Amino acid sequence: MKTLTLTEAAKLLKCHPETIRQKLKSSEILAAKVGRRWVIMERDIESYLRSLHNPPRRTVQTQRSKESVSCQSLNAVLRTTYQSTQETEDALNSLLEPRTAA
Repeated sequence: MKTLTLTEAAKLLKCHPETIRQKLKSSEILAAKVGRRWVIMERDIESYLRSLHNPPRRTVQTQRSKESVSCQSLNAVLRTTYQSTQETEDALNSLLEPRTAA
């Protein structure tokens, strides 16, 4: 079992020791305070790093085969323009048609 000090963990993660201290206090990174020093297990640093990895992007097909939605967390990208003027014209005409009771 390899352990790291706060400074060593900061060097490993390439950030400031104060950043690591804040993450330790908020329990984002697991560690133990022995006396006046933080003792961090290397595997806990590795686990923290793995938790930061981005999940793979997924593409979801909608009803129209030409549209696709790329989703990742709360960031969603949706194509809002049409490829041709004919598509645009058809979409606008369908919106302007009077509604009739069925």
